[in-house]
Amino acid sequence: MAKEDRQQQVLQFLAEYDLALPPRAIYRNLRLHYNITFGYSSVDNYLDEFVEEGLCDRVDPEKLEERELVSLPSGRTHRAYYIITEKGRDKLSD
Repeated sequence: MAKEDRQQQVLQFLAEYDLALPPRAIYRNLRLHYNITFGYSSVDNYLDEFVEEGLCDRVDPEKLEERELVSLPSGRTHRAYYIITEKGRDKLSD
């Protein structure tokens, strides 16, 4: 399966379930619901690429408890959850 197809599966999962989730939960649910065969590190890398492209947002999991979506700065200094953006949804409909 080509990288673009794998990325499409990850983005489609995020759009279908519309949840803010940590990378490991995204990976595990992709294995469960989409039967993916690629690894966690690929999913983690795709999420970072999606953030750079504006297709996903990294959000603060602590703020979710307050019903807020607060973006985190890029980098790995904080634990982050990922959620699809409108741009990500638009890419799926192209």
